[in-house]
Amino acid sequence: MASEEEIKMIVDYALKDDTNLEVAVKIASAFDDISKRIIIDFLYALENILKQSLDDHDQWIITNELKNDVFAKDKGFYIEKRAWKGNYQIGIQSLQYGARKFIIGLGKDKMLSPIEGGNLKKQIDEQYRPGLADEWWEWYRNVEGDYETWDNEKVLIDMYRKEKAVNYFKEPIITIARIASPVIDKAVKSM
Repeated sequence: MASEEEIKMIVDYALKDDTNLEVAVKIASAFDDISKRIIIDFLYALENILKQSLDDHDQWIITNELKNDVFAKDKGFYIEKRAWKGNYQIGIQSLQYGARKFIIGLGKDKMLSPIEGGNLKKQIDEQYRPGLADEWWEWYRNVEGDYETWDNEKVLIDMYRKEKAVNYFKEPIITIARIASPVIDKAVKSM
């Protein structure tokens, strides 16, 4: 977040003359479009690094629901193995409109019971981090810190620069995939 001093400097610059004010107003009106482009470019970078990082990457499908509307509620970015046939996906999802309140986890078809009576959740809790579960999620947790909300200046700058933001999301997605894939592979064979 900009400091009071930085905001005062921006306001003083904008109000210095008509030209500066016109530029400032146009930048403010374009903020959502700037944010969208930064977020979409970040998601493509995340997709590319995941394709390189996943074992047997040709078996994985990446679904980016956010590319059409980065501010949509209940949309996300997911990976899943082809063999899972849409029953399970690992990824991030926005719970509030405006690219806010993101969660990360292992989603599942609402009609499916927890794998091995909740044993997969327990494995992820122990080998990665404790999380929650509900009818839509085998395991999930809130994204913590700055990255929970994507419409703030720090996150947008990190996403523009790519590396830090990409790694922030790549690591847990890969970790969850490493833990969950063998268990899900086994479970879908018996469906």
